[in-house]
Amino acid sequence: EMVAAKPTQPRKRAGAAHAKIAPGDLPARLEAIAEHEKPPASLKDLQRALQSCRACPLWRDATQAVPGEGAEEPLLALVGEQPGDQEDLAGHPFVGPAGKVLDRALAEAGINRGELFVTNAVKHFKHEPRGKRRLHMRPNAGEVEICRWWLAHELTLVKPRLIVALGATALQSLSTYKGTLTKAREQTLKTREGATLRATVHPSYLLRLPDEAAKEAEFARFVADLKDSKQLAERIARAA
Repeated sequence: EMVAAKPTQPRKRAGAAHAKIAPGDLPARLEAIAEHEKPPASLKDLQRALQSCRACPLWRDATQAVPGEGAEEPLLALVGEQPGDQEDLAGHPFVGPAGKVLDRALAEAGINRGELFVTNAVKHFKHEPRGKRRLHMRPNAGEVEICRWWLAHELTLVKPRLIVALGATALQSLSTYKGTLTKAREQTLKTREGATLRATVHPSYLLRLPDEAAKEAEFARFVADLKDSKQLAERIARAA
């Protein structure tokens, strides 16, 4: 019944009244961020400018761009894939089901989310309509690469001690690593800009596991990854 139902109308996009570029005027390429060539001077400047980004088509069906948020100069910055349905509506990262899994894992790892910076590799929600639902679609390589302009400037402004890629898309955006996520979880890597990087699964992966025993085991491993990342970040901070 959901598949047969007509798609719901797109929600009104935040910031549409301030758009300087007419729909269809720009191809999906990095040069489309021409009005943002000058790096933002602060997170507030970046968050404001992000709402007018038209560098790829994803803005058309999203409610709004969802910037990162949290502490500046934190021990950890967590980078996910993209906003989900609830994040798109709220304008804040990791507030939906995956965010609840993340919050529970952070609590078990002894990490205060208020002391982190949390963001995504892609800032608009990519989806397709199925009745009244909007189903997640993974961003393609071009969309990830275009949005890297924003992510790189976010992390430059925030200055975390350690960056944690949550899932393969974030790892692809942050680094030139070509191996599997499974192997990446066992290593300490570097971002393209030379910052220290660790990788683990995206919390939405845990939601998709059908077997409860496997879900419990993978959740415990996710918590262990977060603990290890915190300890490494603390060592980096002491050595600075």
